[in-house]
Order: sequence, then C-alpha cells, then structure tokens
Amino acid sequence: MIDYLAAFPVPAHLLPERLRLLLEPVDLDPALRVEVSCFTEDAPSEPKREAVYMLMAVVPDDDQNMAPVLHSDQGQVAFSTPILRDKGSERGFSPSVNGHDYIVASWGNGSFYTYHLAEKVWMTLGLTPRCFGNEKQQLVYDDLGLPEFNVAGGEISAQYYFTTSRQIQWFMSNEYLRKYL
Repeated sequence: MIDYLAAFPVPAHLLPERLRLLLEPVDLDPALRVEVSCFTEDAPSEPKREAVYMLMAVVPDDDQNMAPVLHSDQGQVAFSTPILRDKGSERGFSPSVNGHDYIVASWGNGSFYTYHLAEKVWMTLGLTPRCFGNEKQQLVYDDLGLPEFNVAGGEISAQYYFTTSRQIQWFMSNEYLRKYL
C-alpha cells in the first residue's frame, strides 16, 4: 500500500489538518463514507483560509511504495471545451488523470463546474442514479438489486466568480469503493 502521507514532501506535523486527513489511509469499516472528490473554499474572512480541489484516481499498487505523480487541471478530469475543427477530430479523446481512471467525472471551464460519478464506476457496480433538489441539485447512486441506497453521491454543479457558489463534496460507501478498486 502506498503511504501518501510519508511520500508527501512536507512533514506530516506541518500539514493542515484537512490535507493530512485526505492523505491518511482509509479505515476498513464498510459503513464509512469516503470523500472521493471535492471543490471547497473557506470564506475569505476565515483566519485559516483553505481551498481544496481534489479528485481520486485509480492507480495500481505494485508494491514499489512510490506515489505516482498525478496532476489535473484545477482539480478537474476535463477542463474547458475542446475546439473541433474537423469531423472526428476528438476520436482519440480519453479523459483521465495522467492516464489513470477516476472515480468522479468532473468538467470545468473556469466559471462553471459539473460533477458525476464516472460511468465506468457506476456501470461496473450496477448502480442507478437519481437526482433531487431544485437550486442545490444532488446526484445520488443506489444499488437497486439489494436494495442499498445512497451508495455514492454529491453535488452536481457549482459556479465560480472570484469565489465558489457552493461547496462540492462527493462521498462513496467504503464497501462499494473497495469492491470497485
């Protein structure tokens, strides 16, 4: 298992609490809700202001104990709108996080961001999406075969104009996340 906390270039005792919690290993408790993606900013008036743009990538654990270098543009799987000049010019388009699969599909263009559980994830696990809410829409995925409700879910979208319109957080059942991985 990759020890992301030890591999981080800053000692653990100097890290902000939220970042340290995101880098620590997740407990094996199946009832635990694991945060798999977020786009959060504290209010500018907060004394310890913090911004977190995080998405989870599926990387192989080959016992080399080295964390892969992952980068995404502003915490998104895909950023901006591609310019299509010819028919079929985006045939090779394959969204990823440095070539790795992702758990939450996220797209943004600098002022509007949208989030959904990756198709590969919810289809592999046999989940069914449902959307609820008016101004603050959320997407929730259920396993109707069991039935198991709220296996994964989070906010669908946010706008950004100097500050985010709302906090985006996606959580997934630890049991289903481990089943997928």
